[in-house]
Amino acid sequence: MSTLTAQQQGLLPSEKDVGFYREHGWYVSGDILNRTEIDDAKRGVDLFYSGEEDFPLPIEVRKYADGTASSSGGIRMNDFIALRKSEIRRMAFNPVIAASAARLVGTSQIRMFTSTLLVKPANHGGAKDRIGWHTDRAYWRSCTSEKMITAWVPLHDCDVTMGTLCMLDGSHRWPRTARVQEFQFERDFGSQDDELIRRMRDAGLPVHIAQLELRAGQISFHHCLTFHGSYSNLSGRDRCAISIHMQDRENRYQRVYDDRGELCHHNTDWYVRQDSDMCPDLTDPTYCPVMWETE
Repeated sequence: MSTLTAQQQGLLPSEKDVGFYREHGWYVSGDILNRTEIDDAKRGVDLFYSGEEDFPLPIEVRKYADGTASSSGGIRMNDFIALRKSEIRRMAFNPVIAASAARLVGTSQIRMFTSTLLVKPANHGGAKDRIGWHTDRAYWRSCTSEKMITAWVPLHDCDVTMGTLCMLDGSHRWPRTARVQEFQFERDFGSQDDELIRRMRDAGLPVHIAQLELRAGQISFHHCLTFHGSYSNLSGRDRCAISIHMQDRENRYQRVYDDRGELCHHNTDWYVRQDSDMCPDLTDPTYCPVMWETE
């Protein structure tokens, strides 16, 4: 069973905050991380990009994004980052993050699902540095749970000029019609325009964009069915953030096929051990360790 200090308990979302999350599909915390934790994570990013890795993933698999710097701009993405670099792992496993996620979704256990380092280079407006409107669920169809949650952690103050994270407010509660599900399962992470927004509005959906401005130390959380994305970084500094994707106690692997008849997979599926049915075991303690548990 996990425990928190009195100070840490004071950082958890209140009942009002939980209500806000469940209505809007996202929530921004208070100052969960302190300056030392943030600086330690930033040092881990620098060390990682200098070639230092504490837990290299099996080279024979290599089923993950591992981007390198580009002179033409664009987003640099590195998956499984909380497992691969110890300084980032310490930040990601701050118990208040997972305990907050558990309270927001209503579960007694939170496990890691995956994590990603995302860097948007400075002053590359017009380059491919947008993140298209999408739901995380579109990429997690091999998971049974629709309570999965993401914590987004910028390692500095982040405002609209930096291409901060944006939410389609309340979109996780849109009616589960065939048309809405079609939108929810579109894999538009790399889209560089608002075409999906236009189609949603044409379909009569209530599209309200919330741009989340965060101080360093604050963390945003969003539901796996909440549409989100971000615009270009027009500022004079790189935008650096860690996404921590988490699963609730009940989540398991499921065999699901897409519209083309192809079996849905997530990168995590390739790394975890197999269960007794020879399926990916999303409780594997190496790749999906428990981050928070109350019973």
